[in-house]
Amino acid sequence: MARRKRGNAAAKAAASVVGVSFEERMETCSIRQIKLVEKWRASCWAWLSGKDLDGTPLIWTKDEFDKKITVKPFPSRWKYLQATLEVLCSEDGLILIDKARQMYISTLVLLYFDWICRFHDARRIIWSKITEHEAKEMLKDKVRFPSSRLPLWVQRALPQEPKPQVVVPYTDTNSYMLAVAENVAEAEARGGAATAMGIDEAARQVYLEKILEAALPMCAQIIALTTATLGNPGAEMFYALLRDPTMDQVMDGMVLLKER
Repeated sequence: MARRKRGNAAAKAAASVVGVSFEERMETCSIRQIKLVEKWRASCWAWLSGKDLDGTPLIWTKDEFDKKITVKPFPSRWKYLQATLEVLCSEDGLILIDKARQMYISTLVLLYFDWICRFHDARRIIWSKITEHEAKEMLKDKVRFPSSRLPLWVQRALPQEPKPQVVVPYTDTNSYMLAVAENVAEAEARGGAATAMGIDEAARQVYLEKILEAALPMCAQIIALTTATLGNPGAEMFYALLRDPTMDQVMDGMVLLKER
């Protein structure tokens, strides 16, 4: 019952911002709340590790692996997440992440993209999975769900639109995140400039080479992340790039960068 009530409240919060400007909504916030919003705008880590005025963690995410505690606050105590985020926030071009499972990296990347869209104007971000269904599910679980758990005053001040499933639009900034299948990602990259593209399980995407070929000239930042995979063209491409001597290793065996 509690979940249902919260969902209804979140829907009402989204509806309440229609036709109301950001400035008008901020007038309903306290001075302390406004200062929090400005702090979160200035730093993605401040947003992810942030707390409401009463000390409640701001960002809550699902943990499907844990059978007992299924919703948890963002794990800001994991220092490698902050180190990874510093790279994402400071480097453009191609970023490769060869990760183990259950490290929270895919969630971190999507929350970073959410912060970009929520606080910056006219951002276009593409999220590629093998199928569109998988891409939409990740947006639902790792972007829309944390947004639905935000304090209601934050949802009103920094609204994210509830529909459609394939796109996550942000009311104030005219930014959006788009979920695509790997066979569509290439066309979306060629279709216009993008702020960023995320390629999840990149080594499993057989069209990876074509996606990168299309995206590198059009996307300011490309984050390709994967768990260990062998035996397909995507894996061959990903691990060839990891071994490329022109790549710049910035974190021990985990993230490498390549200039566009």
